Amino acid sequence: QRFQRPVLAGLAMHGDEGAADMGIADGGEPAGGRAVVIVDPATDDAGGEQIGHARQDGGAAHARLARLDGHRRQQRIDHRVMGGDIAAWAALRGFNVTLQDREQKYIDPALTRARELFEKRLKSEDRIKPALARLNSDVEGKGVAAADLVIEAIYENAEAKEALYRKAEADMKAEALLATNTSSIPLDELRVAVARPARFLGLHYFNPVALMPLVEIVRHDQLDAANEKRALAF
Repeated sequence: QRFQRPVLAGLAMHGDEGAADMGIADGGEPAGGRAVVIVDPATDDAGGEQIGHARQDGGAAHARLARLDGHRRQQRIDHRVMGGDIAAWAALRGFNVTLQDREQKYIDPALTRARELFEKRLKSEDRIKPALARLNSDVEGKGVAAADLVIEAIYENAEAKEALYRKAEADMKAEALLATNTSSIPLDELRVAVARPARFLGLHYFNPVALMPLVEIVRHDQLDAANEKRALAF
């Protein structure tokens, strides 16, 4: 079934044992790792052309597609909040993080929420400033090339995700992990677009990220066991 949950490799409590395994001290000390969170590719929506044609078919089709468009817009709001909060939490825990979206105006709210999180968790400005410095916007997507981990957190559309993987993987380091935050699309379906499926896995956070310290590590049968362990450490 399309929406059946893939096999779980394990559950990790982010910010606890995993942080220790990665050499991250509590309170946001630098870990030395680099992560990228992509919340919206700089491309048009998959299927946009077909939607444009369908809208010419009549009022009923227009109304139906208007509802679909509204749902898509809500998805974009939801995934931007989730992706931004994942990036903020990783920066809090000591990772150098870039947050990629199609325009800076979409990244700014995530940076504001990140400061609020850092102020709540870290208290003093001498600890807050380094955490803020570890979280950077990346509209052009240049951070992918230096990342040890790339987390895709875009809207739930398989074609859009697969297009992103093809583009990102061309710039990624050979040893970098590629993860998806999907909660509904099977990895067996998505991995067909990945040149190196041994490094591709699910890294599913729960919302709200800062209040739900639980992450699902989702495997498929081509995931390398060593990469699974790396994901659990993260």
